[in-house]
Amino acid sequence: MHLRPLLLSLTAYFSLNLLTACQQTTIAQPNNPNRFDPATWSSRCQQLKNTLAKEPGINVTYQSRPQKPEIQSSWQLTWSGQRVPIPAIQYSDVFVSHSTPGNYIVILNGSVNGQTVKVLLNSTPNPAPIDDIFSAIAIGETASLPTPEGQALTNQLFGGAVTTHQLSTQRYHHTLTDLSCKKDRWEKEVPIAIALSLKPTDVHTPDSAYRLDQDYTTYSQTDTKETWIARWSDPRQSADIIYQLPKGQRYGKLGLGVGQSNWQAAPTTPQWVNALETALEKPEKRNWQALSQAMQVAKMSRKSVDTVQKIIDAKSF
Repeated sequence: MHLRPLLLSLTAYFSLNLLTACQQTTIAQPNNPNRFDPATWSSRCQQLKNTLAKEPGINVTYQSRPQKPEIQSSWQLTWSGQRVPIPAIQYSDVFVSHSTPGNYIVILNGSVNGQTVKVLLNSTPNPAPIDDIFSAIAIGETASLPTPEGQALTNQLFGGAVTTHQLSTQRYHHTLTDLSCKKDRWEKEVPIAIALSLKPTDVHTPDSAYRLDQDYTTYSQTDTKETWIARWSDPRQSADIIYQLPKGQRYGKLGLGVGQSNWQAAPTTPQWVNALETALEKPEKRNWQALSQAMQVAKMSRKSVDTVQKIIDAKSF
């Protein structure tokens, strides 16, 4: 999850005066040093619980990751420093584009027995840590400016500036039962409330979540589709991979294989996969050209090849 949608989601919940002060003295006002009032924590906390209780998946917490994930017939691709499985199928499209300099978005489209398979890989630079979480979730231009009071309270409650990855991973550590709403526990429970309020911002409401070292993955399903979303971060960037697969597909629990070495890759990897990995790892002109050629040999769509050509023509590698 990236900074802008994360802060918008926080605003959606906290702007209703559930965690902030009253409407006339909001948490955002820099001239109000007493903007967060522990005396009103119990009532606002209970309001928040009542609101979040209506959200599907609000009480999903981390499950233990199986020692050996069930993954079949997948190629290995290194993405943003992690080993990830790619279903070994016929792909018609491989779109590559810049998200920011040095970071890329890759979209793979394929099909199995007439059913669509999509894999989306994304990486972006990490935004600066948030040193005033309370002004970040406030409304209005003036309100968005960090204040000494907000910075002090963020340091008090979180132990310092908070990264969006930290906020994101914390949401599956807690359920609504972790909010007692007792006045004397407000310092411990405000961070929990913020973490819980991030759960409804998932693109897909998860049926389950798994902790993967410092990272995590979620799983959700509908009547026809299964979705795995894995997210991870290092000091420089954040990355994710999203798998959208037919219900009951035979490729296994792909999200559990991200960043793990204990699954067996398919024995024969097509040249375009190797060329893609090389171009992303060493973004030189000759490597992008090699990827373009490999995609043409694999009979990828013309639009796919064009996305690589744009990178070559832009000389942005």
